[in-house]
Order: sequence, then C-alpha cells, then structure tokens
Amino acid sequence: MARFFKVVSCKKLGKQRTKKGYSMLTKGEEAELAKLIEKMEWPLPHDVFHALVKKIITVPVELAVFDKGMGRILLHYREDEEFKGWHMPGTVVRDNEDVKGAIQRLLTDELELEDNSSVTWPENHGWLEVKRKIGVRHLISLLFSCRMVKDYGGPGDFFEVNRLPNDTLKHHRVLVKEILARMGRGGL
Repeated sequence: MARFFKVVSCKKLGKQRTKKGYSMLTKGEEAELAKLIEKMEWPLPHDVFHALVKKIITVPVELAVFDKGMGRILLHYREDEEFKGWHMPGTVVRDNEDVKGAIQRLLTDELELEDNSSVTWPENHGWLEVKRKIGVRHLISLLFSCRMVKDYGGPGDFFEVNRLPNDTLKHHRVLVKEILARMGRGGL
C-alpha cells in the first residue's frame, strides 16, 4: 500500500517537515525545483539522472541475453562513478513509457539491434527485490531474458553462465542466478 506523507510547515527551521523527517529545501526552493524538473526531457543529463535516482525509486528493466545455444550470456562493461565491472544490459522505465517501450529502447540503443529479428522477444520472469549498498535506489528489478537467433556484432561479450568474470557486479550475479533459476536452468 502506498504511503503519503502530510507536509506540515516548520517555520522555525524554514524547512518542510514530513512524518519521515525534514526537507532541506524551503517551500520556494521546492516549488522552483518542481518547475525545473517539469521542463526536463528524456534522456536526462547524466549528472541530473544520478542525482534524482539517489532520491527516488526507479523501475529498472534487466535483460539476460543468451547466445543461440543458451550456454552463454551477454555482458557489457561499465566504468563510471556508480559502477565498475561487467553487467547485463538494462535500462529504467522512463516518464510516459511502458515496459514494452523500455525493452524496445534497450534492444535498439544498448544492444544496437536494427530490428527485433536478431533475438526472441524478451520473456518476462517477474521482479526481484535487489539489495544494494550504493547510492542508486533501485529496490526492484523487472527480469527478462531473450535468445539471439542471429549472429551478434554489437557491444559487450558473451560469457559462460557458470563462469562470469570476477568483476561482474555483485547484484548482477544475483540477477543472472535468479533468471536462470526462474527458467528452470539453475546455474552459477
């Protein structure tokens, strides 16, 4: 059940008081921030996106892409202020976008597929609560898998599902293991 917090003015601090604590912004600053956010369009600038996802819950879509024989999984290497290591392709559902749209964008933009004929359409494996000790607040991930039906020449490398690189992100090891279990494949 969703919880809504009643905002009560706290004149002494010049801040907004909620049942969970204090906002560090005045009412005027909150109004200005809301106006600025409304003006933004996707994709958000990288620094703005990372600042926002530290404060709000996003809905990530994680995609396990298997090779034709289903024995290897596609991983991409990422090195930025949030992560360093191998991970499954993924994205977040954007404003005014449904999950199907997020998957299509993931296939087109991150996997660089010109059309969907290179892969089976991703199968939904439900969601998983993901515990992480970093600033990004993805509390759940939507899990999907697909299989290449044509040769793949896009970014990343395929790795045997039982021999992921040592520097695979910990929470992505959990995601891969969970997807394999939900597919009835075990592994890892």
